[in-house]
Amino acid sequence: RTIFFAGFHRKPVLNGYSGFFPPSFAARIPTIGWDPSENGDAAVKMLRESGATHVIVHEAAYFDGKGPKISAWLRAAGLTELVAHGSDRLFALR
Repeated sequence: RTIFFAGFHRKPVLNGYSGFFPPSFAARIPTIGWDPSENGDAAVKMLRESGATHVIVHEAAYFDGKGPKISAWLRAAGLTELVAHGSDRLFALR
């Protein structure tokens, strides 16, 4: 699905796809990890500096309620929630 939608929106995907993780993502893991809200401001700064324009949170893909927690953290960090579809959320970074 990630590949399909990347072809549709024509935006680069920072965290890779289909088992492939680019070296740039590996370098970002200490800051964003699998739950970027744990690193607060540093994670938001890294996302903005990466050149990313949007963040997608697939809330249902997280265990223990972490998905909604990440979405709430992004809202609190000043990102704008553009659309919600089921348990997926799209945020604008800029």
